Amino acid sequence: MSIIRSLIPQLANGPVSVKMDNRDGWALALVEAARGQNMHWVYLRNGVIERYKVRTASFCNWQAIEHAVLGNIVPDFPLINKSLNLSYAGTDL
Repeated sequence: MSIIRSLIPQLANGPVSVKMDNRDGWALALVEAARGQNMHWVYLRNGVIERYKVRTASFCNWQAIEHAVLGNIVPDFPLINKSLNLSYAGTDL
């Protein structure tokens, strides 16, 4: 908390929200997390959230397991799996 409090005065002045003239649209946010980049996407129609998508860093990195295990024996899988430290339940938000 002390780090956050010390950085707040250094933030640039400006709005933290934007008024939308149109009630339809979408927004995308990319957030860096411990395991990589998380993505949040929201789609509004008539001012109501119609779709919301979250993609965690682990979701993208699960495909790396397939390549990491090539040429290894089955008992090596737990070590390879844990070395990537991926989330099974998408809790790395």
